[in-house]
Amino acid sequence: MKILVFAFACDPTKGSEPNFGFNLAAGLVDAGHQVWVITQSKGKAGIEAEQARNPRANLHFLYLDLSPRWHKWYNNQLGMYAFYLKWQYKAGNLGKNLDKKEGFDLCHHITWGSFQLGTGAVLVGKPFVYGPCGGGQFALPMFKEYFLQGWRSEVLRKYVSNFLVTANPLLKKTLAHKQCCVVASNQDTFDMAKRLRAKRVVLFSDPALPQEAWKPEVRIRHRTDAPLQLIWTGRLAPRKGLKFTLWALSLVDKRVPFHLTILGDGQQGKDVPTWIKTFGLEDRVTWRGAVPWAQVLEAYAAADLFVFTTLRDSVAAQYLEAMAEGLPVVTLNMNGAVTFVPDAAGYKIPVSNPPQMAAEVARAIEDFYDHPEKWQAMSHAAREQAFAYLWPQKIAYYEELYQNLLAAAPKKARELVSA
Repeated sequence: MKILVFAFACDPTKGSEPNFGFNLAAGLVDAGHQVWVITQSKGKAGIEAEQARNPRANLHFLYLDLSPRWHKWYNNQLGMYAFYLKWQYKAGNLGKNLDKKEGFDLCHHITWGSFQLGTGAVLVGKPFVYGPCGGGQFALPMFKEYFLQGWRSEVLRKYVSNFLVTANPLLKKTLAHKQCCVVASNQDTFDMAKRLRAKRVVLFSDPALPQEAWKPEVRIRHRTDAPLQLIWTGRLAPRKGLKFTLWALSLVDKRVPFHLTILGDGQQGKDVPTWIKTFGLEDRVTWRGAVPWAQVLEAYAAADLFVFTTLRDSVAAQYLEAMAEGLPVVTLNMNGAVTFVPDAAGYKIPVSNPPQMAAEVARAIEDFYDHPEKWQAMSHAAREQAFAYLWPQKIAYYEELYQNLLAAAPKKARELVSA
């Protein structure tokens, strides 16, 4: 197939969405397809370095940038959305012109994965996949105190999101297209797409793991006299809920020896030492800040349990990283965790109220310590889920999705593709 990928963020040297944008395109080429990618030049150095290291003749990049006067818009939340929408319209027109020359079979919008914003892929006039997209999830007001100064931004995000859902013409055009397939990364976004009458919606989460990061075997954990090794990884943003996690850990029965390692830094980094002291965890918690990726992998390998009570997330990639290492998960049963973290892979705390949820996190850790016979089954379930999200498996999923989308295309369009 000839595939046009829309990847606003694309850079193999970065994490999260930029990495995802590149790896989808590269994986499709490795599977035998011809791929063109429309992206920004900010990722060009990383892309060219990777292309020099591992050349792919059928992978082509078109670098599209807005004029300098638009860049000042990118410095605040509202302006950033305006910048993005302007870029999507330009990318869509560029793709439409390129299609006249190349004759694409279909398009795939991969980044950003923000459902409410829509995609320029709709302007090309070919069948297209939109996603995986998140954005249907919102933080619950009862968690306001754990966002601290970040709650105002969280509320603004919700209002802007709701406005875009009702007033963004690019989203309306995207969802109205008869040959659009929305890939929702969580149940909240799936339900939102259905409410907005998207023609086709499937549920498939966005995290992915490179094949080379997969270990055929992992360490089998057994309880010893040493403390239970817990790990928390991520950006120290308000919605990641580190303060809530520390509160929950302070409620764990004193008879249970544990040690938590925190990896990551960010907006709330300045508050972490105070939180650790406030909750009386000075001897039980180590915050290492941001560390190189290799050290993150080493920390996962040395841990027994992944504790991550994020308060609003589409689907956190940390779940996949931890589960690939065989770590059972303790998390809150909401947003992306509802469908992405298997029930058998750990403890998913029901949504009730903060004190009860914090207490149940503590009870989960106690139960994990008291019942070592559960560990291997949980680890196996975690590994099974992670294996399904290796890049080769994800590419195979998208190839089947493409075939189904093309099969549903009007007869005339199918004849053009086969020609």
